[in-house]
This record gives sequence, C-alpha cells and structure tokens, in this order.
Amino acid sequence: TYPRIITQLVARYEKELRRAKRPAVRMILNRDIASSRLMILCVSQVMRSRVSNTDSSSGLVSSPSRPQEVIKLELTDGWYSVPAVLDGILTSFVRRGKIRVGSKLLLSNATLLGAEDGIDPLDSNYSSSRRDCPVALRLVANSTRLANWDAKLGFVPVVGKIRAQEGFLLVRSLSDIMPGGGNLPLMDLIICRQYPKLFLEQGGVNRVLSEAEDELCRKQFEKKRQVAIDKIMESAEKECSKEVEELAPHEWKKMMLSYSPSDYYEKLPKEGQRIVDNWKEKRAVMMQDMTRKWVDSTLQEDPSLTRTSIPFLRVFVKAYRTNSAGAQKKRASGNGAEPPTKNEGAILTIWRISEEQCNLIKEGNVIRVRNLAVKSTLHDGLLQLTANAKTQMQEHPSSPIQQQQLHFSGYKKRAHISMVRMHIFSKKRLTSSTSLPATGEVDIAGNILKFEKKRRGLSEVVMVYMSDESGLILRLEKEVEDADDDFLYPQLSKVVQEGGNDVVIAFHDVSILRFDVEENTAVAAWTRSSSFHIKNGSPRLRSLQSWCESSAGKMLRSNLATAFRAGIPITNKYPSDQGLAIGYILCFKKKDFSSPSCPSDVPHHSIFSSVQVLIDCGSHIPINAEFPLYLLEQLLRLWNQDKSKTVDSMSSSMLVENEGSHDCSDFDFGPDQIDTTLDELTKVCRQYGILFHFVLRKKTPARIFLGKPGVEANQSFEVKQIKKANICALSTLYMANSTNGIMKN
Repeated sequence: TYPRIITQLVARYEKELRRAKRPAVRMILNRDIASSRLMILCVSQVMRSRVSNTDSSSGLVSSPSRPQEVIKLELTDGWYSVPAVLDGILTSFVRRGKIRVGSKLLLSNATLLGAEDGIDPLDSNYSSSRRDCPVALRLVANSTRLANWDAKLGFVPVVGKIRAQEGFLLVRSLSDIMPGGGNLPLMDLIICRQYPKLFLEQGGVNRVLSEAEDELCRKQFEKKRQVAIDKIMESAEKECSKEVEELAPHEWKKMMLSYSPSDYYEKLPKEGQRIVDNWKEKRAVMMQDMTRKWVDSTLQEDPSLTRTSIPFLRVFVKAYRTNSAGAQKKRASGNGAEPPTKNEGAILTIWRISEEQCNLIKEGNVIRVRNLAVKSTLHDGLLQLTANAKTQMQEHPSSPIQQQQLHFSGYKKRAHISMVRMHIFSKKRLTSSTSLPATGEVDIAGNILKFEKKRRGLSEVVMVYMSDESGLILRLEKEVEDADDDFLYPQLSKVVQEGGNDVVIAFHDVSILRFDVEENTAVAAWTRSSSFHIKNGSPRLRSLQSWCESSAGKMLRSNLATAFRAGIPITNKYPSDQGLAIGYILCFKKKDFSSPSCPSDVPHHSIFSSVQVLIDCGSHIPINAEFPLYLLEQLLRLWNQDKSKTVDSMSSSMLVENEGSHDCSDFDFGPDQIDTTLDELTKVCRQYGILFHFVLRKKTPARIFLGKPGVEANQSFEVKQIKKANICALSTLYMANSTNGIMKN
C-alpha cells in the first residue's frame, strides 16, 4: 500500500543517510568495500539474449544462422540490484533450472567489472536491468553456492566460523570443486606427498627438467653465452673504437698516427699532455659504456642468448576435514576412533615457489590456501590445482586433535610397500587400474640384484632389478633419450661400488606398470617425480639391511642372482599358457599345410608365417613347436655378422660362437627354396651345438613344463623368445638345487 511504501522510504532514508548503513550492493558499486566479501544475494531476474558468433580477430560472423545464447542474472540485496556475468558451469545450472528467479546465492571472491571510480545505483546512467550495462559482478562456480531459502540477504557477519574462515567461503571437500569452475576462495589442504622440484625451460620447445638437469643445462648455456659475448665484445670494440676516435682531440689523433706515440707524447707541451691524459681516461669510460650498451642490445635481439627457467613444485594433497561430530560421537559412546572417510586427492602445482613457501610445503603439514586456480582438465583422474603469484599460503592453526583430524581426512604417512604388494598392484594393471594408490605412484625398497642398459627403439633403457625377503623381483625402468639425461646409471654404480652388494636402496614415487608375465617380474617406471635414497632411517630399510647382512639373506640373494642369470624364475611360476625350455635345436622342418585349418584354395606362401622346430630338452620325446619367421630372419642375419659380437636375442640379438663359418647369404624364404633353406639351417645348428633358452606359449591345453619328460609329441607350442642359455649359471643353479634343496623343479 501507499503508506507502507512511504514508511519504507523513510526507513531507508534514516538507515542510509542518517545512520550511514548502506546495503551490500550499494557499497560494492561505490567501491567502498571489496566485492570478494562473503555475501548472500537473491536472483531477481534471468536475462537472456542472443548474440551472433563473431570472430573477434576479423569481425566476421562465422555462423549467423545459429546465434549464441548469453545468460546474465540480476542480483539484489533486497533494495538495490546489480547484473552478474556467469561462467560456463553456472550458465548450465541456469539452463537446467538449478538457479532461477528467487534462488539465493552465497557469493565469495566475486569481481566487479567496470565502474573503476565507483558508481551509485541511483545514478540516471545506471540500470541493472539493461542487458548492455557495463557494470557487472563476475561469478564463478567454485566460489558460488546455493543458500538457504530463509538466509538473510547482504554481507555475512564475520563472527564465529566466518571469522575463522577470514570472511571467505571455505571449500571443505575436493568433491565440491568443479574443473574449470574458477578459483577457490579458501581451502585447507594436507601435504601428503612432496615431489622433487622441477623446472620449466621455455624456448622454441618447452621442456620439463629436474634440478640436476636444469643445473647442467644452465652451465652449458652460460658457457655458450660467454663464448657469444666474447665474440660480440670483440666486434663491438672495433665498431665503438671507430666512433670514439672520431670524437678524439687533434693531439690524440696526431700522436696515434706518429711512428712512436710515446716519443711524440714526451715532445708535447704540458697543455697537450694534459689534453691527451684527459682524453685517455674519457676514452676508456666511453668505450666501456658503448661496448656494454652494444652487448646488451645484441643479447636482447638474439633470443637464443636468453634462457628462461621457471621453478615449480608438485605436491599430492587432500582436503583437511574436521571431525567434531565424530569426536562427540566417540566421547559419547566411548568406542575407538572413527574410520577415515574417503577423500580423493589432487595435484597442486606451485609456480615460482619462494623460500617461505618451501618451508610450508612439508609432508604432513596442513596449509590454508586462498585464491587457488583450478584447471579445466583432469590428469589420471585427479584434479589439477595451480598456485600462482596471486595465491596466498599460510600454515593452518594447529589444534590438540590435529593428528585425529589428519587420520579422519585420510592422510597416511609415506611408507615403503613390500614386493608382495608391488606384484599385486602390477598384476592389477593387466586387467584394470582399480584398487591402486590414488597417484599411481608408490615407494619401494630392496636390494639390487643387477642393473643394466638395453636398447629399445631409438633410446636406451636403464633396467634395475631388485628384491627383498619374499624373493619376488621388481624391474624398475628409466628411459634415457639423451646421454646427458643418464644420471641414474652412474649414480647407482657409485652407490653399489661404495656400499657393496648388501646395500639397500629406497625408490620414492615410482609409477606402477603392467606385470611382465614372461620375465615374471613386477614392473615400475622412473618418472620426473621419482628419487632414490640410501639412508633415511625408516624401520623398513633397517629391517632390509639386517636381512641382507644375514646368512639366509645372502644365500637367497645368491640363488636369486644365479637363477636370474640362468633365466629361470626363482618362484618356479609361469602363466598357465606359457613355459620355458632349455635344449638343443635338432632340426627345422616346413609346417604341415595339410591341416584342415588351412584352406585349400589359398596359396601356401600366403599363409606361410612359421616353421616347425624340434627341441631336445633331454626328455625321451623332443618338443615340437612353431618357430616364427621373424626369429629365423634374426638368426640368419646374426650368422652373417661378425661371430665375435655378443648379442641378446630378446633385443633382436644373440651370441653366436666364432668357430667355423657358414655363409647364409643365399638363404631364401620363398616357397620353392624353403626346404633347402631349412636343411642348411639345421646343419648350422648341429655344427655349432648351441644350448638355447626358449620361452614357449601353449597353443593347446597342456601342462607347464621345465624340460621335464612326459610332454606329448602332439602338443602344440609356439616359440616366443629365444636366446643363448647361460651354461655357467645353469650349472651353478643345478649344484645349489642338488646340495641345498632350495630350488625345486
């Protein structure tokens, strides 16, 4: 009614002008208070408009037939209104009806666009209902929440919990964060894993370097830059000398052109000598200044003489949760501690990390972070958080029950897993990635059996084999693309040389890979985040060190190393469809094409991909197996090479004795010459009498064997790998088996 309107206007006059208590929107538009403060506003209008999809660079309309819909909101504090610009996620919420007229929004970290000097909502040139209003609040999803229907509009009073949250919206769970939903106003995070510091080298191609690699690149660049500066200074001195000489006094020029400048100087009068002395000092200063400017300008023009390396640190974090309700329940019931809740982690990347931030970032610490950026994409299913120059960090206030809160939040102190668990995780990779650590990275400790380099494609791979009390083996791989990148192999060589065979090494943050069923080893990969340690005082390392120095540990490690060189798994376990055999090749023969599985209308050479081989393993019946042609071709190529070269057939190589010679250059795999080729190959095998190590795959149901008698001749096998058997290691293993009974066939 009219009297009520007059009463409200009078009350508004008294409150705003007489008592100077302005509403939230008016104070923000006047720029008397930050728009980032925590407040509750109501949606008074949803403004929809259609804008043509225009290319901003050319001004051309790319699709005029389908204009893009733009949604804005008009927000009110109950008296004044302000437009609001939404991000993509909030826009989708409006389209789905989650945000509509009458909804109350809890806003934090909002940004006021336009009105740099402030504006009054009562000005004639301001209208919040105009779609082209230049003044608006910019809202993002991660800083916006739906408020209760009965929540009071305006600024949220900074008391109690809000005061503890520094007046910002505290994001309590990582599940509340939306990728690409804007910055986080405030969040408490637990540092669960800290990775080594890395460096982003910017240039033609951006590269991520470790601290050692960055130091090496920096030294190489400084050396290259100094050589370039010396050349630039040499040319600069010549050019600058010409310019300076043009400004020289007459006495200096005549002295420099004389036969003996020193004699000419002695003959000059005192005034002339004074002029020459002054110019000499002035010339040195001018030359130094001009040369410096010349070098600086040349360095700025040449981007190859400027190096930019940005340090950053990656940490695995979890949300820090309070458990006040759970603590009350515990006190009331007297039961044990409440189990931790599921709390998925995230990767936090801190760019240009400072010394103060380094002191905060320690595993187990809780930090309070403000204005944290969130990337729009996930990596390995984990959120990607970014701390930049605008991000503020501080240590979270400690409390007497902080350890309980850490346990409730799902924090676990870094610990080394056993080889048994490592094998379980690696085998899970064969089928799925479930039930693995959240980061896919683990810490493992063990004794090194051996480490070597192998060629894989265009790069080399450093392979480290290690084990523990279980006798299970882990293969750790590090791919080396550049010789300068190979720091793991020399460092491990130094550690083993200094510590001996009993040294125990802990590897941190290695990535779990698929289990190697043929080598029967778990597999892990060295990444940019990985590191290794020798002495860190953990109980696991002390226990392993005691085991390595014991007689039982030395005996098991000796048997492991011997069995490993022999190519026989210490656990005597192979997959159900694979096995190994050690024996001599008796003969090669052509595959039988009369099988019903071979169509009669198809030429034999078109389906010819393998031959048959008979292997003598010491049993009464030889093993009949298919031998793929690619292994035959490798065999033929190796026999044509230098017989003194040691080659491993697993990497397309094999050791061939240098006794005698046999020319295989005329061998042919055509259908007409196959019989002759196989006969010649059989003669070669019998002539050399090499004992081979075969990895076989069963093609029909059969018992796994290790060269045992009782294998039926009609069982079908296929040769997957072949290499020369290590007779010395096999003999040692046989003697150990016969004497100690440790290994059983």
